[in-house]
Amino acid sequence: NKFDYLSGVKYYHDIVNTYSKGDLRIVRSFQKSMFGKQKEMSIPKIHEKVSKYFLYDSESGSESIQGMFSTRKASNIGLERFYVCYFQLVKIKYQNIIGISRYQKRFDPTFETWSFLKNGSFYFPETRQYFDPSDITAGTGLPPSEFIDTKCLLISESGDSYQILQIENPDKEYTHSDMIIDVIIDSAVEKAIVNVTFKHTGYRAFELWRTLKRFSKKELQNFLINQLKYVSSDSKILESKVIANMDISGNSQPSLIFTGKVELSSILEKANKSYLLKVGELLGEQNELYQQNSRMTDIIFHYPMVYNRIINIEVPVGLTIKNVEDLKINIRSDSSSNPICSFISTPISHSKNKLTISIKESYEKANMDKSFFEKFRSVVNASADFNKLILLFE
Repeated sequence: NKFDYLSGVKYYHDIVNTYSKGDLRIVRSFQKSMFGKQKEMSIPKIHEKVSKYFLYDSESGSESIQGMFSTRKASNIGLERFYVCYFQLVKIKYQNIIGISRYQKRFDPTFETWSFLKNGSFYFPETRQYFDPSDITAGTGLPPSEFIDTKCLLISESGDSYQILQIENPDKEYTHSDMIIDVIIDSAVEKAIVNVTFKHTGYRAFELWRTLKRFSKKELQNFLINQLKYVSSDSKILESKVIANMDISGNSQPSLIFTGKVELSSILEKANKSYLLKVGELLGEQNELYQQNSRMTDIIFHYPMVYNRIINIEVPVGLTIKNVEDLKINIRSDSSSNPICSFISTPISHSKNKLTISIKESYEKANMDKSFFEKFRSVVNASADFNKLILLFE
């Protein structure tokens, strides 16, 4: 059977692990030109140089090392061959893995054909880390998001055997999409000055950075304006800034931060002698999952992650925030201390005219069975329900 897994393993291993003495000389020369006398560099450091030196092009990039250096364009296979040579030079132990994106189909160990296996990557058995040179998260040690919670073929160093490798779910705390929102309402209760900070880490930061790093200054400014108009299109932008810390070579977690200051009137209304604050809208529009038909497919999340939001509200002195209890929402998929998914909103401090609200929405897994859909939906809809909350003060 030419399409059994072992045949595919041998074929793929031979393609990416075949190189000449000339290829090794080219890679060694590149290493020397980039890093001088330093014989060994961390994978994140060398990948940073490689990704700047070569244009990655899956369609027309070169598959040979010599072709890569003559055209400055590399394909998946070309990048993998380059790193095979580099790992040989610096004596890093690795194994090749091949699989299929979970966005396309689920890997089935019992259906033995390698014709659908398209994605190649590296696995380092000593550290249990992953490296896909064509992926935006390359160098972090984490699997590409399309491989999370899937099975793949882990190829032996010799290329003559394999085993099925289960790729784990990364810790949800690695990827955050957080907001800190400070709201000060003017004495006439006609407008609010809102200082907002968006902080993205992990997979989410890389996802955004892939786009932002290609933007011109004007495109970046337009992006920020759209980000800060998330509550209302008539928001008046007073300040905006991007702070990027995408260095993966140190110990700090990569992060992307947007900050801004806006003036809003659409979130305030007067009702007789009372005032209304559309507090839920401060989080922006939320998804809703309302359907009558049974779920037919499994749930696929991009990656495990957490949304933390802190809202600080200050109304004019003399006014009192009333219906604080309405902010309490606690929806969990199960009763454990670490549920698969949850939405928890609670006021954490309250005086007469000041209020701080904590909202945490979290998802532990990237793939969930369709039988779990009702619990998943209850968490997603809890976020949408918060979006409709209105605070009363008088």
